[in-house]
Amino acid sequence: MVVVAGGTVGSGFWQLTTADPIDVGTSNIAFLLLVPDSSTVVTLAGTQTLTNKTLTSPTIDTPTLNTPTLTLKQSAAPTPTAEGDTQWDTDDNVLAIGDGAATKLFLPIPASTAAGDIEYFTGAKVKARLAKGTAGQTLRMNSGATAPEWVSLTGAPDAVLEDQKSSGTGGGTPVATTWT
Repeated sequence: MVVVAGGTVGSGFWQLTTADPIDVGTSNIAFLLLVPDSSTVVTLAGTQTLTNKTLTSPTIDTPTLNTPTLTLKQSAAPTPTAEGDTQWDTDDNVLAIGDGAATKLFLPIPASTAAGDIEYFTGAKVKARLAKGTAGQTLRMNSGATAPEWVSLTGAPDAVLEDQKSSGTGGGTPVATTWT
């Protein structure tokens, strides 16, 4: 007959003895049966909640986030190159994603962007918005050569006329609105 000689429920350790010694050769033995606490066992069929665990090579089928937050790896100058490695640039507030060979940057659209606006870069990772111009305006580089700007041209426009005849003679006389 086997009797439980000691152990605590939930401890995972139980010592079992017999009413009479068990002879193995010339020695009497007592044995220890280890029964794991089933609340800490991960099973293939059961649903598991893993808290503060690191999965080294997980394969996740049909993932679902149960909370509305996904936090990416973050640094002031991320340079992920591994395919799909996504990181957040904390200095410039842009996404940096590896494409298998290099880092691709994804910049946010300025909040005030509207139809007809032009986006341009004021720095390596900083987008700016130039609001659309008005009718008749022309786009040009500003005087400091640092950004585009809209301007309204004043005065009569310049025109260059070129005679494209295959043969002819030079000359002609300009008259107010015609060329003769």
